[in-house]
Amino acid sequence: MRNAPQVGVGQLILDEIGNKNVAAATQRLMGSSAEERTDAAELILLNILDHISENGHTDDGLQFRVDCDAAIDRLSGVADAFTPSIVGILGLICVNVRLLEARFMEPVTASERDKFQRETQEYCEKKFQELPIADAVHALYSPARSAGQARQASPSSSPERERQKRQAEQGAWDDIDFGTIEYHKSGTTSFILKCGSVKPVDESGARRTYALKCVLFPWNKLTAIAAATDRYADYYGRSRTPDIVVQPWASTTRWVLMPFQEGTTLYDHLDDFEKGKLSVRDRIDKALSIGSLIIQTLTALAQGGEITEDHKERQHQDLSPGNIIIVSEDQARLIDLGPNHLYTRQIGITEHDDAAYVAPEIKNRGWSAIADVYSLGIILIRIICGYAPRDGRVPDEVWNTSPQLARLIEDLVEANPERRLLLTRYSPGAPYSYGPLRELFDYTAQVVSGDPDISAATRIRWASRLLPSSREPTAQLKRWLLSRRRHAGDAPRESYLLFFTLVATVCWWFIFARTALFSWADVVTFQQEPPPHGAELAADIICFNQGIIGAKFYSAILANLTVWEIPGPLAKVTEVFIRSMALVALPITAVSLFWKPWLWSWAIAGGAIAVVLANWLMLVLAQRIYGAGARNRLSIAPPDATLNARGFEQWWWTMLLYAFVLAVIALGLQLHWMKDTSAYVFGLTVISIGIHYLSKFVAAGAAVRGGLARAFSTGERMQILCERDKKPLSEWPPRLATGKLREFVSGARRDLVTLFTGS
Repeated sequence: MRNAPQVGVGQLILDEIGNKNVAAATQRLMGSSAEERTDAAELILLNILDHISENGHTDDGLQFRVDCDAAIDRLSGVADAFTPSIVGILGLICVNVRLLEARFMEPVTASERDKFQRETQEYCEKKFQELPIADAVHALYSPARSAGQARQASPSSSPERERQKRQAEQGAWDDIDFGTIEYHKSGTTSFILKCGSVKPVDESGARRTYALKCVLFPWNKLTAIAAATDRYADYYGRSRTPDIVVQPWASTTRWVLMPFQEGTTLYDHLDDFEKGKLSVRDRIDKALSIGSLIIQTLTALAQGGEITEDHKERQHQDLSPGNIIIVSEDQARLIDLGPNHLYTRQIGITEHDDAAYVAPEIKNRGWSAIADVYSLGIILIRIICGYAPRDGRVPDEVWNTSPQLARLIEDLVEANPERRLLLTRYSPGAPYSYGPLRELFDYTAQVVSGDPDISAATRIRWASRLLPSSREPTAQLKRWLLSRRRHAGDAPRESYLLFFTLVATVCWWFIFARTALFSWADVVTFQQEPPPHGAELAADIICFNQGIIGAKFYSAILANLTVWEIPGPLAKVTEVFIRSMALVALPITAVSLFWKPWLWSWAIAGGAIAVVLANWLMLVLAQRIYGAGARNRLSIAPPDATLNARGFEQWWWTMLLYAFVLAVIALGLQLHWMKDTSAYVFGLTVISIGIHYLSKFVAAGAAVRGGLARAFSTGERMQILCERDKKPLSEWPPRLATGKLREFVSGARRDLVTLFTGS
């Protein structure tokens, strides 16, 4: 480069953008040679961030871009005999700045962000249509301009290999028909152009369609990005990757040339999907189908083998919706493989755009064989929730919708790769293959598809939500049969849960039959026995109430919860109380209907105490699990170790208060200073149906079930971790008396000893 002319023309361009040039200066600028203006444009683009910061912002965006647009308008009618033209160079600068603007834009609402992305796409398309930007691209991205940088960033193994590489790059570049250039879309560090080839492919005259990925200035001057782009064709070309990858033809430090792949990116596919009115079932089905397709694609990328550090080309490392092209319902292809160096703690914009999909170890410039698994989990969350979580945790709405699917996803998105994939018993640092994950995903998909809570049939969803035992026995029977066919360790647990669900269902139907105002014999004979009255009628009504809320409590919340894999007395006692809720209404019925009807109030007070203990134990166990998870740095555990379950932390003491009121009523009725039995039965019925059944179990049941399932799943994973590593974890297994409670009990015991012994 000749420094003096370059500086002079560069300053003329900057002054023109700032509207500082007089007519003579503008004329001199328009008369500059192709080499001078190209050198000047390159220097401006390489230092584009400085120019942006010097000019600041306006309401219309970056001031530098706004001024550049104005300069284009002023020069549009001025004669320019050289190529690339000044307006073409200014157009490329505008596109570059606009795309940088999109990278640095602060995260706002999803709708505003999507609007800005659409406007950016329209802006860039219009610039390429109206201005000769293709000529500027041809001049500034020429292989000759990046050859020296490539050698410095990634030295070739030999001069001969370097010469062959440069010949291949120049040959590929010369085959691009720049007269066919169209703006296609942007990436995180680049923009992609669609273009045709110069040479026909065969005698028919057909020509290839290329995708030219141009790295944005100034990212192409960063050593890591330049080196990765330069070796992209060698690393991900046909000799190293399967057809599932859109394989590049050639690459330099500034561009990658590859075949143009028809189809839509997963990002655009989901954008179209979400334009319709979606049900929970629609989102779950889409997540399952896309998840299965991605696992199939990643398996093909690994070429059926194992992913090791010697074969990093068998994984993506930057898997996001923008890098997955949906070709058909059962076929996808991958682009832009390798770490995205904007998200590896080098630029400082890791919280923007697709950074949420990148595994933490990749962001920290590390590596693991299961980095793509993390990205898969975030993609599944994105489909179900409509957004990608910034903290990497599974949102509550996924747990509330489908605990079984949330359990699988949470195992994928653990930040520490050594604690990821515990459910499939993956050994940290070992070579990885997708077989076990694919088996678990397929099993989970079949289980979730049979969940009545998210059934596609409205009547089944409402029946599941409103009826006492709903379709839970049928769903669990299907789950048990699936687990048996899978020959997995889940079969004993599923049979265990199915047994108690059947017990709960039988108890409910027995209570219903016993307390009904008519029997089948009455229907057949058309003769009805005289209805009960007095204490017997009160007992019938109360037992029916207890049966219906007991059945709903178990089916809506507890039927699929278990802590039997969590060690320690606290977990074992909790498990006993959880399962006892399957038949908690049966003793009340036995006492009130088969022994002494006037004991109905004492019976339900005793049943309420059992529910108090069950709720309190589940709450304490969940809190202890989260506390241990946070102490052992399990990323999926809430940082504040709290259970988010729609007020469940109040259930035990409100039920305790309810039990106290019941005891008072029981005592008052027994001592005859409370006599209006009908009023008490009516009031308790309203509480049972209105508060317990409708408010707690119907309205808040899914959230409570999801919150508890999340905590117990965390405990399951911690126990697997403890058994795998064969070393103790802090505060594990969970104990009832820990921290301040243990200190309080010890202090109280010492005080009592001192009081009675006098020592």
